[in-house]
Amino acid sequence: EQTFLTIIQPGRSVAVHPSPQNAVAVSWRCPASGEYSVAGRVEDLDSSCGDGIGWNLALESGGAKRHLCQGAFINGGQELFSNAGGAESLASIAMNEGDLLSLIVEPKTSHGCDTTLVDLQIESLTEKEKVWDLTQDLGGNVHQGNPHEDRYGNSEVWRFLESTENGGASGSGQALLAEWEKEI
Repeated sequence: EQTFLTIIQPGRSVAVHPSPQNAVAVSWRCPASGEYSVAGRVEDLDSSCGDGIGWNLALESGGAKRHLCQGAFINGGQELFSNAGGAESLASIAMNEGDLLSLIVEPKTSHGCDTTLVDLQIESLTEKEKVWDLTQDLGGNVHQGNPHEDRYGNSEVWRFLESTENGGASGSGQALLAEWEKEI
């Protein structure tokens, strides 16, 4: 467990924080065409202030983006993907190699205190017993870079992004990672 100001983050977990006007995303690039199911949850790690977050799961395939499910909760809340609007679509999703599945975390009226735990698993229905788990794949090696490989040796599977909709920086987030590493 790590404590920073009013944030209490479980050990070996992954969290993101949107910028004042832009969403952030954890994305998974599909390494092989097939059928997949998606499970997970999001949780506000700082219940001392803020107004909660909005989130959605989106799939980018063949140049088109579609929202699979979405939710929102108040400060200090959490939500399982299985309880969100559109959750039934997560049981079986056809994906092509290179498709991008993104969990997008958005600030509501304020980004303050929006540190959000991300728990995300993608299971292959085509290749039995193959599961991608954000926390396990990043393991103790988050410093490997952005994008990050999975535990099966596929390169550039996981990535952290910031929306450019409201003027945010796009790209790999390498500069942000370098700044964070300097601080710790």
